[in-house]
Amino acid sequence: IWKSAARSCTIGGNARIFSPKGRNFMIKAMFFDVDGTLVSFRTHRATAAMADALQQLHRRGIKLFISTGRHPRMLQYLRDLFPFDGWVTMSGQFCYCGDQVIHRNPMDRQAVEELVSAASSNAFSCIFLEGQDIYINYSNDQTHVFMKDLNLPLPPVQDPRRALDGELYQAITFLTKENEHLLLDRAPHLKTTRWHPTFLDVIPATGGKDKGISYAPLGPVVNDHVKLLLLCGKTAGVIREAVEQAENYHGLEILDVADYHEAVSIADARSQ
Repeated sequence: IWKSAARSCTIGGNARIFSPKGRNFMIKAMFFDVDGTLVSFRTHRATAAMADALQQLHRRGIKLFISTGRHPRMLQYLRDLFPFDGWVTMSGQFCYCGDQVIHRNPMDRQAVEELVSAASSNAFSCIFLEGQDIYINYSNDQTHVFMKDLNLPLPPVQDPRRALDGELYQAITFLTKENEHLLLDRAPHLKTTRWHPTFLDVIPATGGKDKGISYAPLGPVVNDHVKLLLLCGKTAGVIREAVEQAENYHGLEILDVADYHEAVSIADARSQ
């Protein structure tokens, strides 16, 4: 049994969870954030306990998915780590299972034009995430630190107008709270979220991780006795707010990363 005392959550061999209100739910699937959740910001690797936990959950019949803001090309380490059932990438805009794409939600033309116009003058550094390619309009200290923190190479520099001819799913704009107006005042048809003080994630107005999760192949419809768990750290509050506002996602429960690490630690200790 795994137990997180802070939230009174217990996961047992029958794959059920007891909520803080004492209600008993079956776990249908788990969706894992990557950075700061599955993968350490310090080592850029999953712990042995984390890898073992994935195997235990898989043996219990729980479907395991990745749910991340990363581009698919940034996920090779996790593909080698474990055969996840599916991938919700680029904050829900590009989702796939194996080689089959099950959902794609690129920005519409007007939104891309607004973003390109704002970034063309190099007023801020911006990483563009297309279906196959990743590129940046120009790099600065913030982008170098960001990519180093993720242990990833800096994308090649390209003219941002390239996005007008491709399929753009997400952008990472390096704007602090004080200067985010350089984008927001010029891009009313985009949605932005912030989980870090130095940048904004930019996605289509109709997008979001909750939308991508809804396309995951889970079998029977989620109901009041079946829960989907999204385990995340930095974005927990943002995603929880979005889910609470969307009636169609009442089966999705958000757990902060601290709860999950506590559960893994206990499971690891009991295995010794």
